[in-house]
Amino acid sequence: MFEFLAGASNITKSLFLMVVGVLGTHATLLLFYIMIKVLLRVSGRNAKPDSKN
Repeated sequence: MFEFLAGASNITKSLFLMVVGVLGTHATLLLFYIMIKVLLRVSGRNAKPDSKN
């Protein structure tokens, strides 16, 4: 795969770099989302407030 990129044009290299960057950004955001959900569950706090008075 990287041998193909070594001989590729600059546009192909930049497109590959852009796709990898966007996927990395979304993976990081997904990781934070999962961590927040897990920590809320572990801490015992509900995402929805109770309506009981």
